[in-house]
Amino acid sequence: MTIASMSLREWLSPVFAEVSYSKDAATIQTHCLHPDGQSVVVLVHRVGTSRWRVTDAGNGWGVLRDHFLNPSPRSAAGRAEKIARTMGVSYHEGEWVTVAENVQQIVGSVLLIANATQAWVDKMMTETHHSRSEIIEEKLKISLYEIFGLKNTTLSPEVRGENKMHELSALVSLPNKKIAVFEVVTPHPSSIYPAYTKMMDVKSRGERPDYMEMVVENTEEWKSEDIALLRSASTSVIDINGSFSGRLRALAC
Repeated sequence: MTIASMSLREWLSPVFAEVSYSKDAATIQTHCLHPDGQSVVVLVHRVGTSRWRVTDAGNGWGVLRDHFLNPSPRSAAGRAEKIARTMGVSYHEGEWVTVAENVQQIVGSVLLIANATQAWVDKMMTETHHSRSEIIEEKLKISLYEIFGLKNTTLSPEVRGENKMHELSALVSLPNKKIAVFEVVTPHPSSIYPAYTKMMDVKSRGERPDYMEMVVENTEEWKSEDIALLRSASTSVIDINGSFSGRLRALAC
């Protein structure tokens, strides 16, 4: 058997563990992972005698929508431009695509599309959530100053945990010499897991703050398991757009 005569299955199966086939097409669960742990999915299908179209079929965009992110087409294309140029692939209206000129190029093309999609989704999620985090931090600051006053509020405090010091979003000195700390979290793994780790370490210390609050935005858009994880490391999870003011006034009493 010559290299050129090898089938699509013979090229893909030794490299990728999860592949489904349909005539001259394949759907591949690649080794690349999105920030939420989902595999990057790539589709391959024949478009000529020897040419193959390799695409994510918009699955990267689907991951963003799973997390309630819907960036403008212009913003998405702008962030895709450098990645596309570096990887030597194309991005168009939410889809990453390239063409393998022969069967020998298929595996490399699949990996290029998978890496491009992964990098783009990570960039979109990170930048979007960083922007949202700054907005929530500002809302938190205004609310804390209004209810507790500038004198009793410390922004970006260093709080001691069982193992190390951690920078949190805010600390407030309450009546009766009690302390409340606040940590802003957005629904992105790069925000959720560090916040959980920090607050759990602070919680594990014997002399911990009296109240440990996770501050989020729009809890109805969160996955229930992520909210449950945050609750396990805090006193409560409060929505900056919902129960937040009531919770702060309760702490002030």
